[in-house]
Order: sequence, then structure tokens, then C-alpha cells
Amino acid sequence: MNLTLLTKKILLNITNELKEEENMKIIKNDILNPLIKHILNEIYPYIFKLFIIILIILLFLIVTIFLNLKIIYKH
Repeated sequence: MNLTLLTKKILLNITNELKEEENMKIIKNDILNPLIKHILNEIYPYIFKLFIIILIILLFLIVTIFLNLKIIYKH
């Protein structure tokens, strides 16, 4: 038996075990969900800051357009 065949068999066995419903629940509940929650908690401040910056830019854009329209219609 060569190493490639042995590796392939091991990977197939691992894949089959991971596909079982009970193992999938464990992976989802104990690994993926906490990991996703942690990632979201870490990037939340950056998302919030980006949202605030976009709002400020939109506000400045609206004010600028309003002032330009005011100047145009004044003359």
C-alpha cells in the first residue's frame, strides 16, 4: 500500500464521518457558530464606522446639492 492510497482512504473516512448528522450538529454548534459570533463582534466597530462615514458623505452631498440649487434659482 502506498502513501497516496492510504491518504485517500483516510480522507474519505474523515469526510464520511463529518457528513453524519450528529457530527454536523457538533461542528455547527461548537465550532462554527462561536467562531462567526466572535468574527462579527470583532468587525462590528469597523462596519459601524463605515456606515457613519457613508451617512456623513451622503449628508454633505445633499447639503451641497441643496445649496447649489438655491444659488441657481436665486439668480
